[in-house]
Amino acid sequence: MHKEKLILILSGQDPQGAIYGICRQIETLLNHAGKKTKFIDLSDPGFPKILTDAIASYEIEFAFSYLGLGAELNWQIEGNSQPVNLWEYHNIPFLKLQGDLPSYFIKKHEPIPKNSVNIYCSLEFAQVQEWYFASSKTSNIINPPIIFDQQPIENIDFKKREQGTLVFLKNGNDPNQLLNMWHINLPPSMTEDLCNIAESLLPSLMRCEPVNIFAYIVHFVSEKMGDASACPDIVRLYSAQLDDYFRRVKSTMLAKSLKKFPVKIIGRNWEHVSEGESVAEFSNDLNFTQHGKAIFEESLGLIDMTANIDLNVHDRFSRAAGNYAYILTNKTSWMQENIPDDDQYTYVFDKDAFESKLEFLLSNKPLVVAQGKRLGEIVNAKIDNQDFVKQLQTTAEKIKFNHAVQKPQLQDYFVW
Repeated sequence: MHKEKLILILSGQDPQGAIYGICRQIETLLNHAGKKTKFIDLSDPGFPKILTDAIASYEIEFAFSYLGLGAELNWQIEGNSQPVNLWEYHNIPFLKLQGDLPSYFIKKHEPIPKNSVNIYCSLEFAQVQEWYFASSKTSNIINPPIIFDQQPIENIDFKKREQGTLVFLKNGNDPNQLLNMWHINLPPSMTEDLCNIAESLLPSLMRCEPVNIFAYIVHFVSEKMGDASACPDIVRLYSAQLDDYFRRVKSTMLAKSLKKFPVKIIGRNWEHVSEGESVAEFSNDLNFTQHGKAIFEESLGLIDMTANIDLNVHDRFSRAAGNYAYILTNKTSWMQENIPDDDQYTYVFDKDAFESKLEFLLSNKPLVVAQGKRLGEIVNAKIDNQDFVKQLQTTAEKIKFNHAVQKPQLQDYFVW
């Protein structure tokens, strides 16, 4: 008798609720595709029994994890003194949705378990993982854009949005503080390297030109040290520090401009911007779950800033599109290739141009709401979330087949 199929969704808790919220949204996409799921919060002390009961009672298609939570869970086998990896022992494909540059938390991107798959939002991130783990390969896939929090358009009160303002929903950090840390903690030559790379790349990044930061760093280190793969820790240090620095510079520029307008800036670590006179309202009460629905019901729209990638969009864009809401994001190749009249929804990191656009948007609220509605129509017509679900399912099938002990018998001449 065949067991009923089940997909495990492995979540955890974080202060802003992002992990839990994203995992719930992925579960919703799977449920809409007719998939049976089991949501398991790994911060719940009772999760081991819930997990083992599910594995005993169902055929597990795959386990889905955000940031690799649960990848190293061990299973104690009777008669074996050494525990084994739970997912490898049961050959349950382990799909890891990775939300950021591998240079930060490199262990999350390791080929653990052996039957795992990293899911990246952009080729730029996958290329970084592949460089670090060139000698121990794992499967990486690039997910198509996903529309989160899809709402029926007839349920949306577009007039109410005209009473609201723009919201910048992002944590900040001081770039000068990071520079000081380099000078205090790193050898002078390495601080000099970081400053030279930043000086070379920052003008292009502020203009939102496609720049492969990691490839530039690998080439730079090779020029200094020979083969960069001989000193991967230096490459990773430079990659993480510069990625952080560029984000800080760009977000600080935005916040300093936004400070002059009657908008909301919601996020932590804006002390280097919020001091002194401000027209904008600052709040550090950033929570993924609480802000989801209220933001789109009551706000004119969102100001967004992607990570340092050019080939995909941020999940804030995806949630805005699902709510037929306006979003202003930085210019990328993805936006140019996929959104007609993308200039209506994009900016470059130029203070005067950005402030001019803000002034126009806040003075033309009905137009902004209409543009948001139009953006939602474009994106909802273009993106089918079931493409993402199908990608998960077909990838898991191949991984399970690849790691299965028993293989099907084919032609006589084909030997496993």
